[in-house]
Amino acid sequence: MTAIEKLKYIKENNGVTYTFIAKKIGTTYNRLYRYTLPRGNENYRDLSNNVKENLYKYLEEM
Repeated sequence: MTAIEKLKYIKENNGVTYTFIAKKIGTTYNRLYRYTLPRGNENYRDLSNNVKENLYKYLEEM
């Protein structure tokens, strides 16, 4: 599973919101949501390296 798939799975099955995850990893809801969009979408935005590291650590804990 990719990080984006894990995020969507956690959101759908555990009831955790993107806002909660964004606060935990040090970014905003909008930035995290745009990261989950397909790369071809004009609104897609990548996360900074520090935030990505925090996201991967958070996903490992789950």
